[in-house]
Amino acid sequence: LVFVTLERMQVNSIFNHLVSAFVAGLAIEGLYHLGLAINPALATIAVIMNIVPGMLITNSIRETIGGDFTSGMNKIIEALLIAVALAVGAGSAVVLFGR
Repeated sequence: LVFVTLERMQVNSIFNHLVSAFVAGLAIEGLYHLGLAINPALATIAVIMNIVPGMLITNSIRETIGGDFTSGMNKIIEALLIAVALAVGAGSAVVLFGR
């Protein structure tokens, strides 16, 4: 829901992923502290996997193999930045709750 809302507002893709992962982590950690979530790590992985840039990684490898190195490297760097944003967002929520 957060991801789609930020996407409609045309927010930067990396910032969108960071905020989405943070909100998801915040919700999961909050449910865990209320006693409603048994395994927050598993729930976090399940949510984050939905916004991992899998198609972007696949296309970057395909373009690099096809000989378009500039576009392929550009996309793989974008995918890595998104992956870092997801890790920072979800990790920040965990650190915020002190677990």
